[in-house]
Amino acid sequence: MARIVVTGATGFVGRALLPRLLVGGNEVVAVVRSAGAGLPAGVDAAPVGDLTGPVNWAPVLQGAHALVHLAGLAHQRNVSPTALEALNVTATVRLAQAAQAAGLRRLVYVSSVKAMGDHSPGRPLTEQDPALPEDAYGQSKRAAEEALATLCPPDGPLSLAILRPPLVHGPGVKANMAALLRLATRWPVLPLGGIPNRRSLISVETLADAITRAVERWEVTGTFLVADQPALSTSALVATLAAAAGRHPWLPSLPPALWRAAAALPRLAGIVDRLTGSLEVDDAAFRAAFDWHPPLDQNEALTRTVQAYLRQTRPHSGGGSEA
Repeated sequence: MARIVVTGATGFVGRALLPRLLVGGNEVVAVVRSAGAGLPAGVDAAPVGDLTGPVNWAPVLQGAHALVHLAGLAHQRNVSPTALEALNVTATVRLAQAAQAAGLRRLVYVSSVKAMGDHSPGRPLTEQDPALPEDAYGQSKRAAEEALATLCPPDGPLSLAILRPPLVHGPGVKANMAALLRLATRWPVLPLGGIPNRRSLISVETLADAITRAVERWEVTGTFLVADQPALSTSALVATLAAAAGRHPWLPSLPPALWRAAAALPRLAGIVDRLTGSLEVDDAAFRAAFDWHPPLDQNEALTRTVQAYLRQTRPHSGGGSEA
C-alpha cells in the first residue's frame, strides 16, 4: 500500500484516475482548491488554495510515496503567457522541490504532446524528435518538462516520468472534441470526407491506466508519448463517432483549394488546421518500458465517449430531468 498525492484531482483526467489509484488499498490524497469538492469514497481531500500562491506542501506530502501532477492551465483562449508561466512552470517546480524535501520516491508529470508542437512531419512523432512547441501553452509545458528533468536526474532520489498525451476524450469531454461530437451525432451531411490527415487520440480511461502504471513502475524514468492506436483521419474519426450513435452521415469531400482558401482566413485558420492537419504519435517506447497495453480498444473507447455524450444531451423519456 502506498500514499499517492494527486493534483488536479477534480479535473477531467483526475476524476478518471482517482478510482484506479484506490485499487490495491492505496491511500489517495486529492489536492483541491477548497474543502467540499466531490471526491470518490476513500479519497482524502487536501485543500491548499491557489497553487500559484504560497502553499505549505509539507503536511500534504508527508509520508507519501508518489505524486501525480495533473494541475495546470489548459490550452484555451484569453490565457496570458504570464498566467501559464505562473501555474504550469513556477508552481510545478515549487511542488517538485517540496516532493524532494518530503522524501517522495516518484513524480509523474502529465504534460502534453503540444510540448513537442502541433504537427507531425509526415510520420508519427517519437521521443527522439525535437520539442518545438508552437504556442504559449506548449511552451509552458515544455519549460516545465525541462525544469523537472534538471531537478530530478535519472540517478536522483525522486524518480521522474513525464507523459505527453495527445487530445484526450471521454465522458464529459468539452472544447474541440465536444464540437466534433455535436456535428457527428446530429448533422446528416458533413463535408469532411477524403481528408488524408492522421491525428492521435487517447481516451481518459486509457490515460488514467497509463498514469497508474507509471506510478507503479517507479524505477522507469524519462519522457514518453502515450496514445491510443492507430491514429485516425478526421474523416475516419467522424464516421466512427457517427456510427457509434447509430448514424451514417454523408461525408462529401471538399476541393483542396477550398480548404486552402478557408485556412487563409484568420478566424478559420485554426479550425482548418485541426480538421486537416496531422498530429500523430508513436508510443511504442512507453508500451515497452512499462510493459503496458491500453485497457480499452480504441473503437470501444470512442463508443463510450459518444454514448456518454448522448446521455448528457438527450432528455430522458417521460419528461424527467437528468441527474
